Amino acid sequence: MSRDSSASRQRGTKKNHHKSESRRYREELHVLEEERQALSESLRLVKSEMDAVERRAQEAEERLKRRSKELRDASDRNRELEMLLQKREDDLRRMDAQYTQTRQFLDTRTAELKGAQVFLSTADTVSGGELIVKLEALNSEIFQCAAYLAESFPYTKPEGERELRLSSGTERLKKVLGERLFMIIMNRWKTELDEVDPLPVQVALQFLIISWSAHIITAWSIDDPRFSTKMGDIYNKIRKSEEQAISGRWRAITNRKTRSSMSRSPGILDGLLSYILDLQLIAGWRVNEADKLASVGTLKERLTPIVKSVFEVKSAIGEGITSADMDPLIIPPGEPFNPTTMENAYEEHRQKISEEESRRGIIVGCTTEMGLRMAVMRKLTNGTLQPHSETILKPKIITEATLLEAVGAETRSL
Repeated sequence: MSRDSSASRQRGTKKNHHKSESRRYREELHVLEEERQALSESLRLVKSEMDAVERRAQEAEERLKRRSKELRDASDRNRELEMLLQKREDDLRRMDAQYTQTRQFLDTRTAELKGAQVFLSTADTVSGGELIVKLEALNSEIFQCAAYLAESFPYTKPEGERELRLSSGTERLKKVLGERLFMIIMNRWKTELDEVDPLPVQVALQFLIISWSAHIITAWSIDDPRFSTKMGDIYNKIRKSEEQAISGRWRAITNRKTRSSMSRSPGILDGLLSYILDLQLIAGWRVNEADKLASVGTLKERLTPIVKSVFEVKSAIGEGITSADMDPLIIPPGEPFNPTTMENAYEEHRQKISEEESRRGIIVGCTTEMGLRMAVMRKLTNGTLQPHSETILKPKIITEATLLEAVGAETRSL
């Protein structure tokens, strides 16, 4: 019985132990279930987060792919733009090179056209009427200067017969004035009048100044006669081979380059002064060396304004008019008078026609005012050039007979 109870207790103890273990297991299982549930929830949350992260990663990847594609597209576009820019730069360089070449070409052509325009322009900067006014003003200045000099310089009537030893200068003057006018002046004291008419000396002075003025107007150089002659020959060849527009412009350009140096020549009046002093010598001027120096000063003072006017006419003739060639016109002493080409400035002062005039005709004593002649090279039907000239301003002259009347002499006595 004791064994049965002991066994029963043992079985009860075991049963209790089993129940206790069972509760513990159930509790542990419950805890584990809760942990499992917590872990499952955590797993679900983690999985949800992973899904969200995966979605974000996929979205990021898609964005990255889009950005990569955009970048590739942008890179391709950039390369295209760089290539286009390079092409545009190459085009621009070619255009710059073409522009430079075109500009150089245009500059060359412009210079050529300007040069051609200079030669081919037929526009005159001075009209014929303006030139005539300038020439008449110069003639008037010369007349006033000669009249003043003829009246103001002291001439002494010699006592008895005067013998004049001719120097080389007076011989040269004789060639310029002509033998008749020279002798009229030298012998003008052979009169019974107490005072002699200064007219022969005055017109001789006019003629000397006019001749000098015409030389300056037409000369290419004052200091170098050989150069002047050479340039004249060259111009004549150009006139014969080229039309008036070209030859006229060549003449205008060349004159413009030489005129300024001529006007500054310190000895421009030396030759004229020498002629005037020789004229005064044969006219009876008797002064000492000091008076002669003072006379030279007076002459220069009176002639300086004329020099300015001469160069104004020279500029107008040589540079201002290119459509024709204008030349001062002077009638040499001793030429027969021709009313169609010259004008007798003292015709109204004549008292009568002398016997010699009736026999020989009217003879020019000298020119008292320059005239003007126009010459143009005209092209004929066969293409050759032929000069055509006409007088547009008649020169004024004084006759030998008028000069003889002024000194009270007959032509035959000289």
